[in-house]
Amino acid sequence: MGLANYFAIIIGLLFVYFGTLKLVPINLSETEGYDQMHKDFEKFATVLPWSVDPSFYCCLFGWIEVIGGSLMAFGRQPYRTLGALDILLLMLDGIYTVVMLGESVLTIGGVIFGAACALAVIVFRDALDGDTGGKPKRS
Repeated sequence: MGLANYFAIIIGLLFVYFGTLKLVPINLSETEGYDQMHKDFEKFATVLPWSVDPSFYCCLFGWIEVIGGSLMAFGRQPYRTLGALDILLLMLDGIYTVVMLGESVLTIGGVIFGAACALAVIVFRDALDGDTGGKPKRS
């Protein structure tokens, strides 16, 4: 396995971790955990063009992160690309939400990092697949 595979696994596991924090009532500290995620999503739900329950919105994000992260960490190449695309779309929604709220640059930094990592997995999918540089693969 190359470096790109390890990168996809680590990024995928990070998204599984943060998705789990949105789904399971575990509070790791005062600033990180289930309660804090739900407080944040109460703010995030206010900028959407449609009315949505903050608990449902948080749960939806959590499931999408867990599924996309699992695909990135444990899936074969086509599934990794699908998981990365899933995470990328989620991060684009996160960027939109943070910009509409007028949050600080420090808040948006993590969202942009997540989007960049998902985009890197999509762009470097040939390296993840073990591309042999145009040579046919042996069976």
